Amino acid sequence: MLLKGYMKIIYRSNIVVRLLSYILFLSLVWADPPDWEDTPTAYEFTASMTAAVFINGEALGAEGDMLAAFDESGNVRGISTMLDGIGPSEGLTLHSITIRSNDPGDEISFKYYDASADIIHDLSESHTFVINDIEGNLMTPHILSSPSPFTYIQSSLQ
Repeated sequence: MLLKGYMKIIYRSNIVVRLLSYILFLSLVWADPPDWEDTPTAYEFTASMTAAVFINGEALGAEGDMLAAFDESGNVRGISTMLDGIGPSEGLTLHSITIRSNDPGDEISFKYYDASADIIHDLSESHTFVINDIEGNLMTPHILSSPSPFTYIQSSLQ
């Protein structure tokens, strides 16, 4: 009889764990995207980049995803739009981004928001800003990547 009582407690606690897991899953799926905001008029000079983003070897680019450029202080220096690759990059979703600065030589880093997983990835590559520079194109995009599975889960910050 005592064993049946313990089994009920274990069963009930398992339901609680399942319920908490489900709630966590839903909060990750329907969380808000990052509040990155591009302010083009705040910067005098531009450069452009057409990039392919790879996380753990997988090319990313789906509705709601965002690639953003940042300066060393964490200010947004550009947000991409998505394009379809052609030629050798056909089938890839590419990211066209205008990078902004007031000074040549600024160090620019990149972050990628994966909307389907609600994860922000710090990308490994950085870029030294050059006025009117053009990096990559629709046929041979510049490669941005992250070897780590994720940087942080966006919804955990809300």
